Amino acid sequence: MKNMRTWLGLLLIFFSGVVIGGVGGMAMTGKMIRSRLHGDPGIIQKHAVRRLGRTLDLNEEQRAAAQQIVGNAVQQAHDLHREVKPRFKKIVSGAVTNLHEHLTPEQRVKLDEMHEHWQGRH
Repeated sequence: MKNMRTWLGLLLIFFSGVVIGGVGGMAMTGKMIRSRLHGDPGIIQKHAVRRLGRTLDLNEEQRAAAQQIVGNAVQQAHDLHREVKPRFKKIVSGAVTNLHEHLTPEQRVKLDEMHEHWQGRH
């Protein structure tokens, strides 16, 4: 019976570590992806071309073409994001303002906190 408790304790510790490690790993991966997406657009291009190269087994000529094509697409997407972002923020802020009319004072405070947190991330 004593051995069984020991093994159950060890298994519990092991599985706790697996769960904590998995959740922590997912959180770190998500943070790294967000930082890369909002940082240097060249990082996205390098990653995309590397993945295309591996998945499609591109030769050097194809890799060079992919580098150019993906680079142009990433730059266009980055420009579009900068162009649309202020308009998007204005829409969200308007929705938050309109929601205030339907909320209690406590709910308004929470909504404002959520909105500030979201703005800090984007």
